[in-house]
Amino acid sequence: MTYTLSPNEQEKLFQKIVTSWIYFYTINNLTVEVKESDFTHPYMVDYVLTIVDKKFGDDTTESLALGAKILRQDLNDYTKTVESRRIYYDK
Repeated sequence: MTYTLSPNEQEKLFQKIVTSWIYFYTINNLTVEVKESDFTHPYMVDYVLTIVDKKFGDDTTESLALGAKILRQDLNDYTKTVESRRIYYDK
């Protein structure tokens, strides 16, 4: 089975990620250049979690698989990052 986000959810996520990096680069007086490597930063997992958890439930097989796919990460690596973020936020 394939799990996906609606076009509206995809656009919302894209806007959130890109604007967060534009903000970061701007406040640090850096050239604005959103790179592929920016998507592996732990904060990106936070943005993805808000959408996939809402749609599929917290840490379900579906939400973890889709989150890893969106960020083009290995499922095990993504899952470990999610676990770390949950501990960080004490959820």
